[in-house]
Amino acid sequence: EGKIFTDGIKNPKIIFVLNHAGFSQVFMLKGQKLPQSFILFLKKSVELPAYFHIYEADSRLPEALKEAGLDVKVRERQQLRFLSDKPVRAGALPKGYKAYDCNEVGFEKLGVFGLGLDKKFWSSASDFINNAYGKCILGPDRTPVSICYSACISCGISEIDILTLPEYRGKGLARIAAQLFINESIAKGLQPNWDCFSDNAASLRIARSFGFIPLKTYRFLSVSNKTKQGAGYAS
Repeated sequence: EGKIFTDGIKNPKIIFVLNHAGFSQVFMLKGQKLPQSFILFLKKSVELPAYFHIYEADSRLPEALKEAGLDVKVRERQQLRFLSDKPVRAGALPKGYKAYDCNEVGFEKLGVFGLGLDKKFWSSASDFINNAYGKCILGPDRTPVSICYSACISCGISEIDILTLPEYRGKGLARIAAQLFINESIAKGLQPNWDCFSDNAASLRIARSFGFIPLKTYRFLSVSNKTKQGAGYAS
């Protein structure tokens, strides 16, 4: 779910795709001068959320966003893909820990991770339950402590999102959750995609140890506007 903004239906010079959770991408021709109308749109539009991200950002965008009065943080991300059809291994869970399908655990219990599973790429709890998949590791007290799930699925590719609660890190749980997720993806005929910041050494180390192949490194912008804090899309 989201919106598409453009400077024209026929022969547009720029297309801005923004999903409802603030993930976006800007498309324009290489070598083309950034349309002044886009900067004006950024300055005046009430449609923009107070905080959003731009993936694979063109090198001209940071200055344009700053010219529009927006705060911009420029970072670098890497995309890796698991291209093999052979299952992976990651070792055994520590004593007292068990892994389950996310739907076996129950959607409400997954709220402990604070991932907004029904608000980002999946539009509702039922959307997540019916269309997503993943693995959740429960601790000795039977509460969820680590999860690896499909943030979205498109064109035969499944986007990995993975999280272990801070107090349970260092036990290898994320690695095992990822291993189980990768193997389920293979069984479903899907290619797992791994995307993280270039300075996240731990995440990249896990991905490479499983045999994920680097596809590209790209510019990632986090954009905020203090004058719109708390604002969302206009109705």
